[in-house]
Amino acid sequence: MKSIMEQDKQREAQSLYMELQMLEAQSQEGQRQLNALKGAREEIDSATAAIEGTAASGKKMFPVGAGAYLPATTQGDKVLIELGAGVVAEKTREEAKKILANRAARIDEALKKIGDELNRISSKAEAAAGKLEKLRQ
Repeated sequence: MKSIMEQDKQREAQSLYMELQMLEAQSQEGQRQLNALKGAREEIDSATAAIEGTAASGKKMFPVGAGAYLPATTQGDKVLIELGAGVVAEKTREEAKKILANRAARIDEALKKIGDELNRISSKAEAAAGKLEKLRQ
């Protein structure tokens, strides 16, 4: 029969193991969110570069994905940009770049928050793993 101390150690070890599993799940979710936000940030950077890199008027090839391009003719200084909820508006290039810059800033804030949270999770996991290792000795 196990002593009460051994039973307490076993319960604490089980608790720490469950905590580590929970922290691992949180870390994976944070990484998933981080990757999604990085993809969105890259898309914004690409759109901004495209707006800056195209002449106000002229023939261009626009990527539509999967290596496919559409020939198109740009006219004037106007850009169509999604404002949210599927609403698209015509804006000047400068207005569109400001909208994209604001989106990029919000994404950067979210990236920082998630990065900070992942660091906190990592610290907690290291502490729990250290306690678990001590219990095993």
